[in-house]
Amino acid sequence: MSPHIAQQIAGASMLFYVARRHDTQEVVSVAQWTGPFGAPDATIEESVEQKEERQEFEDEAYRNSLPDGCNRHLTMEFTAGLRSLRERVLCGQKHFLLENLATHPDHRGQGLAGQLMEQVLTQADKQSVLVYLDTASDNSATRLYKRLGFKEQARHTIRNLSRFVAEAELERSRVGSDHTHVAFVRYPMNKV
Repeated sequence: MSPHIAQQIAGASMLFYVARRHDTQEVVSVAQWTGPFGAPDATIEESVEQKEERQEFEDEAYRNSLPDGCNRHLTMEFTAGLRSLRERVLCGQKHFLLENLATHPDHRGQGLAGQLMEQVLTQADKQSVLVYLDTASDNSATRLYKRLGFKEQARHTIRNLSRFVAEAELERSRVGSDHTHVAFVRYPMNKV
């Protein structure tokens, strides 16, 4: 297990839900959540300048932690864009955040990802907390998210990927020149 994943698992606000094969106990689907956080009654107030300075420091530390061979410029553009998207959509509201959702290809289409998500959605409803996620615009899981009550809120597009990757590599990977991420929110569904 990588040190970064081990550190996340140890985090107090990190939640992991897994689905396993009954016969082998092999993990076949996992959902990684953070939250809820962003409570409106937060007592630490930052000025715009303080926030920008803190963010620059955090970004530099993150950039320096990236492995050799990583496309640092693209990674940082992507990270900053998603952070901005999340801030625009959430405006500091308390929320659960879906960090990662993955199902082994041999086990897709069995409802495992939806079952793992439902566990947190139930908690969010009980706590009257919204749930946020973002994903690539072409991700087939968007159908699942919509079925679970998520609504598209905003989009962020990184234009002209050839600034970061050679055109030949984009063509070989069958990736367009732009990449769009979509922000989804599910508001609490408090049943009476």
